[in-house]
Amino acid sequence: MNTLCLSAALRLLKTPRKSVSVYGVLIVLVIAGGCSSDPRQPQPPIDPGVDPVARIPEPIPAKPEQEINTQALDRVQSVALAEGTLAARGERWKLLNRGIDSVSLAIIDSRLAWLEGDIEEAERLIAGLNTDRQGQLLLLREQETRAALQREWMEASQALHRQMELSGTDSTEQRDRLFSYLMQVPSNRLTTVSRSLPRNDWRGWLELVVAYREGHLAFDEWSRRFRGFPVTLRPPAALDLWRAQPRPQRIVMMLPLSGPLRSAGEAVLAGAIEALYAEHADSTQRPALSVIDTTRYADARAAYRAAEAEGADIIVGPLTKAKTRELSLLSPRNTPVVALNRPEAVPPAAAARWSALALAPEDEARQIAELAFARGARRAMITAPDTDWGIRMTSALTQRWRALGGVIASTALLGNEETPSETMGKALGALSSETRIGQLEDAFEAPVQARPRRRNDIDTVFLLAPSASEARELRPLLVFHFAGDVPVYMPATVVDGSLILPSRDLNDVNFVEIPDVLGRKDLDRYTRLRALGGDGVTFCSHWQQAEATDAVLFAGRTGRLKRTANGEVERDLEPARIDGAQVHRAALP
Repeated sequence: MNTLCLSAALRLLKTPRKSVSVYGVLIVLVIAGGCSSDPRQPQPPIDPGVDPVARIPEPIPAKPEQEINTQALDRVQSVALAEGTLAARGERWKLLNRGIDSVSLAIIDSRLAWLEGDIEEAERLIAGLNTDRQGQLLLLREQETRAALQREWMEASQALHRQMELSGTDSTEQRDRLFSYLMQVPSNRLTTVSRSLPRNDWRGWLELVVAYREGHLAFDEWSRRFRGFPVTLRPPAALDLWRAQPRPQRIVMMLPLSGPLRSAGEAVLAGAIEALYAEHADSTQRPALSVIDTTRYADARAAYRAAEAEGADIIVGPLTKAKTRELSLLSPRNTPVVALNRPEAVPPAAAARWSALALAPEDEARQIAELAFARGARRAMITAPDTDWGIRMTSALTQRWRALGGVIASTALLGNEETPSETMGKALGALSSETRIGQLEDAFEAPVQARPRRRNDIDTVFLLAPSASEARELRPLLVFHFAGDVPVYMPATVVDGSLILPSRDLNDVNFVEIPDVLGRKDLDRYTRLRALGGDGVTFCSHWQQAEATDAVLFAGRTGRLKRTANGEVERDLEPARIDGAQVHRAALP
């Protein structure tokens, strides 16, 4: 090192002063660093006859109907999901060097922009591309997938229907998916759009969903009006089974009506009765409803046999996870069951006459991941309790987030060894920043004029708090650790049983909620359970249809419901936000 420069740096360090700024420290480091090496060797002159920009290869000009290089697209996509977009851009560069057409390159760039959260750029890059028929189908699938994730259901429906028309095929899976998209669109919008259309297959799809919601008579009338169109020749969502399923004459519910869970059981029963009378106003057409108190039986199987003895056409319940697990092992089941909790996964081969409807928080974890990703977030921090509940929620969220292409930048599991503030501070990098400042102060024996900072590679926080009270305690810690400007997403636990207390700490928190909670002024701790009971009764009219399709069955009080092959009934909930003491629906931007 140059002796003269080193002496100057040491004199600056030893100069007595009351305070040393970060800028002063940096000046010292720059002086020392600049003096530690030999003078830079002169660089060879740039040849004026060579244009550096010309070294960057250009894509091959596209033909009028360019064929898409799907292998290249799949390769870059797989690298992006496995190793990140930086590695994927390396693959893109290799393809460009070897030669790739401009249309395929534009789609690759669009996918990378999407995975990096630049949604507008992703859409711009694929707008108006001229490609062959297979390429058009690929672009329509791309548009459909992105629109569905952003909950733009009409746009997703149109993209899928155009695929079906262009390909000349409509598989059962496609028809069910299109039906599910349209089931997310309000009837008034479907009606408005359909009135502006000629009498064609697309209009038939829009009016199909409206008629299905109105019931069997409206559906029969729709079938006559659109006879001969593809949508009536091959109806979606196992509607033929829904149409043919006889109305149950007797529904028997298995609920705890005594003991510590009595209030919960009564809430579920109240919701079931309310739904039964709302859906069957004509008393002569209304199924009979009876209840068995599960606490009076040795196990769930004994209660099930008692329900069969009462002449049940279908059984709704049990309510607890333990009894639901017992009943899930029963084989064979002569009477179909709509359980009101979700046990461990039942193998599809053993799921006949079995559906498990539940207020499962894992559904919420997966959907807040989708919500954040649709809004452009890509690098997330997860905060959750180090408990069984927290680990299950973290696992469900992480799996969905990574499948979408997101990155978990940091995880803070809140346990007993550290305070929540310490754990979150470490995960955000704020404590490391404070430690570095302290080390500088010790080195210079003077206070350093600097403010700690958090890490800057986090664009969203998933705050998985099991209760609203814990959410109110944890949210301010994000502000304390300099992350108050980062969007926060939470499960529905952010809303407690007696409406949320007015709290600025929860303002602008993003979450998902069941429809029955949003907009209610009489919310209490049993609102969700009443909604669960209501949907359990409604599901009885769809159980045969549910076992034949994974399409959305109906828009219930707990969400839009569909059944998977193992019998689990998944809920699609509503995006929501908190504003003071108000909970309201939140549209995607």
